[in-house]
Formats: sequence, structure tokens, C-alpha cells
Amino acid sequence: MKTNSDSLGQVSCSLRGRVVAGSYRTCRLTYTAGFHGIDDTGSIKVAMRYATDCGVPQFDRPQAPNYTTARASNGARLRLRYDPKGNVRPWGKTLHLKIVREFLRQGDWIDLTLGDRSGGSPGWRIQTFVEKTFELRVLVDRFATRLRPAAAWQRTGFPACPLRQGYAAGRVARRRRDGLLRHPGGRSFPWPWSTLDGSER
Repeated sequence: MKTNSDSLGQVSCSLRGRVVAGSYRTCRLTYTAGFHGIDDTGSIKVAMRYATDCGVPQFDRPQAPNYTTARASNGARLRLRYDPKGNVRPWGKTLHLKIVREFLRQGDWIDLTLGDRSGGSPGWRIQTFVEKTFELRVLVDRFATRLRPAAAWQRTGFPACPLRQGYAAGRVARRRRDGLLRHPGGRSFPWPWSTLDGSER
């Protein structure tokens, strides 16, 4: 059985550039199914560190902050729920997306939108404190077996890239009075991307 990135699929993220702590943004994650697709009742998890105070995703008030939606390219029915303890430490805060009708073939995609503004929501609130990195961890359960054969950390601002064992993140900046964005150390910065072995990508 394939377990490489071709089997798992790809994820891309709409957030680019620097992110201001406490600001409202729209974060669109697009998952494209890999070789095996995803079976009916399979799922995707987007996990955040338990310490973050990002806005809590909600699904029934389009005009309120943190309104979150998902849609599949093939019309598959999706179910969203949020569980603050839905994954292993320290990645506890978890947005869980389950395919409850139909399935995904290779190349089918799902758009998951945190802070969907189409109904009047101001967006998804980014965490209010500054830290070195801000990360989202994406996990795929292709066969509804509750096994997690691989994980990926998808940084914002990169084009689509295969899921892989590694992590990626964007840094959260503080807005100065002059309107410029700076890291607490006083310098601007790019989004980093590193693999588990520490090599830069």
C-alpha cells in the first residue's frame, strides 16, 4: 500500500504574508485527494496547539466571527465539528471534517474556510499573542480506520505542496504605531518552512 505523499494528497493555504496578532482573517485550506482518495466516513483533521487562543470555529452563524464552512468539488456531504481536545498533545484543538455521503477520488478537492466572510462574518480571529511560529497540523484518515498514517504541517503562503512528515508555519507579528509589521526582535521576516530534520525548504 502506498503511504507516500502521492497517496495522501496535497494541501494549500490562502494566507500569505505577515499575520497581525488578534486580527481577523480568512484562512482557506484546500485539500486535493491523493492516489487512494478518501472513503465515505473518512475524515480530515486540522489541529492547533492547545495554548493558542485563536477564535473557536463555529458553523451556524454566518454573520458572527469565526464562521467556518467546507465544500467538496464532487458535491460530497461534509460534516464539521470542533473539539478542543480532539487530538494528541500538544495539538489538542481540532477542527474535524468528516465525509458522511459519497467519497473522494484522486484529484477531488475540499475547500475548508476558517473565517468565511460571504455571510457577513468579520473573519477568523488570529491568536492575540506573539510567538515565533503559528502552525496548523493537517491529518488524513483515508479509509475511516481511525489510523493516522502520516501528518503534515501546512504553512501559510506556499503554493500547493505534498503532505509530508515535517512542519511549517507562519510567524505572528505585532503591529507598530506606524502601521508596519515587525517581529518582536524588531525585524520583518519571511514565512519559514522546515522539515523534521531541520533543513530549510
